Amino acid sequence: MQRPSSSGSIYWCMVFGSRGPNPTHLRNLAVGDADELQASFRAQVLAALGIDEAEWRSYWEEVKSFRDKYAAHRDPAVKIPVPRFDRALEAAFCYEEWVRDLIRPDEVEGPTLRQLVRDWEKSVAVELVAALAASIGLKEDGK
Repeated sequence: MQRPSSSGSIYWCMVFGSRGPNPTHLRNLAVGDADELQASFRAQVLAALGIDEAEWRSYWEEVKSFRDKYAAHRDPAVKIPVPRFDRALEAAFCYEEWVRDLIRPDEVEGPTLRQLVRDWEKSVAVELVAALAASIGLKEDGK
């Protein structure tokens, strides 16, 4: 469903992608046992997505391949489809919720990422309706 820009796949892979030296990667969290933290998050994201480890690995490979071959390095010979990003977005929602739980009793101020996305979707929908209406000569009231 969700099809973000190629930069979206780059940022997603910074957290969930390659196991390189990127300090934003999930495994580089500075608190607690890294293996235990990863296992905790992995269990939560798999449950939220309703998939198993093999499906996650396959999806992760698809997004990472898109990032590696198109978004980050743009190999003109490579023609691959843009992956669906509905699972990536849900994983990002899970990650934020998991971090909010992990840091309790401290709190992150402001709305959750899930709420921000809902608000953005509503805003974009209003703008699209207005643009479509304008393109066919209708007023905003539909007349």
